[in-house]
Amino acid sequence: MMTDTKILDNLISIDSQCTRSNEEIVRFLENLFGEFECKKFSIKKPSFNVFNLMVRIPGNQSNRPLIFSGHTDTVPVADGWTKNPFIPFLKGDRIYGLGSTDMKGGIASFSAAVLALTKKPAQDIYLLFDADEEGELAGGMDFIKKMNFDQCSPNVIIAEPTNCLMEVGQNGNYDIKVTFSGQSFHSSRTSPFKTKRFSAIDKARRFMNEIDKLSLDLAMLKDGRFGSPKVAVCQIEGGSAPNVIPGSCSLVVNRRIVPSEDMNAVYNTIRNIARKIDNNCIMEILFNGPPFVVDQQSGLFRRVASISRQIIGHRRTSISAGWTQAGLFKKWGPCLIWGPGVKDMCHKIDEYTSLKQIYAMTRGYRKLISMNE
Repeated sequence: MMTDTKILDNLISIDSQCTRSNEEIVRFLENLFGEFECKKFSIKKPSFNVFNLMVRIPGNQSNRPLIFSGHTDTVPVADGWTKNPFIPFLKGDRIYGLGSTDMKGGIASFSAAVLALTKKPAQDIYLLFDADEEGELAGGMDFIKKMNFDQCSPNVIIAEPTNCLMEVGQNGNYDIKVTFSGQSFHSSRTSPFKTKRFSAIDKARRFMNEIDKLSLDLAMLKDGRFGSPKVAVCQIEGGSAPNVIPGSCSLVVNRRIVPSEDMNAVYNTIRNIARKIDNNCIMEILFNGPPFVVDQQSGLFRRVASISRQIIGHRRTSISAGWTQAGLFKKWGPCLIWGPGVKDMCHKIDEYTSLKQIYAMTRGYRKLISMNE
C-alpha cells in the first residue's frame, strides 16, 4: 500500500500546472486506484485537453455516499523559487514542492485513507479529481453536469488546505470583464477633449478611479467573520502602439462577495459605474461563484467536529476568503472544506506543506469513512 507521503512525492513530481494538460497526473491516479471503478472525462480547452477522474469505491449501501474532492492542477511556477518545484524536498516537518499545500497534500491524504481500507465501506465513496480549478473551473463545472446524485444524500469533503481547521464558509467571487471602445488616430492630433472622448484607456482610467472609490466604501462594510467585501482591477489590456490613441481597452474586475450581499446587486453596481463612463461598453461575466455557508447542524459537520477534537486536538473553525469547489458541489448535499496544508503558502514561491498535518488528516479521513454509515 502506498503511504500518504509517498503519494505526495509522486504528485509533486508530476508537472500539472494549469497552463498545460493534467493527463499525466490523472494517469498516475488511475493506476493508483486501478482496482476500483474509474471514469476519465476529457474536457477540451483552446490549446489542450484536460481531464477529470472519478473513482468509485463501492460500499454496502449507496444512499449516503461520501465524496472527497481535490483538484489536480496547480498555479504556474512563479519566478524566485530556490528549489526545483517538481522535486519533493524534505526539511524537518516541511515537504517543499509546487502544489504541496494547494492541493496535492489533501489528495495524498484522502487517497491514502481510501487505500488503507481493509473491508468494504458502509457507504459508497467517490473520489472526484477535477481539472482547471486554478484556471477557468472547467473541471468542476463538468462534474456538476455529469455526476448525478439526485437519488442519494451525499456528504462532501473539499480537501483544500485549511491548516486542518474546519472551514464553515467562503466568500463569493465575481470576475467581470469590461471593454471600452474608442477611436484610434495619431497621438500628435489629440487634445484633452479628444483624449477623453476617444481614448479607450482614458475611459478605463476613469473607471478604475471609480473602482478605487468603491473599494473604500466596501472596506467600511463588515459581515462578521467574513470580513469586508473587496474589489480590485486585476488585469488590463489596451493600446496598439506608443503613438496611437487606443481604440480598445479591456479590464477584469475581481469582486469578493460576503454572504449578506446580493449577487445581482453587486454586478449591477459595477455595470452602472462602467456605463456612466461609456454606455456602449461591453460587460462579460467570466466567473461568478456565490458565497457558501456551512450548516453547522448537519450530521457531516458534527462528525467532523468530533473527529477534529480527537485527532487534531480542537474543533476550531475558519472562513475562506477565497473560493473553492464547495460553491459548486454544495448542490449535492452537506459540504465542508477540511484539509491539510499551510494556507499562507498557497500560490507562493518555495511552497511547502506540513508532514504533521498530512498524517493527521489521513487519520481524520479514515475516521470519517468509518463513521459514514
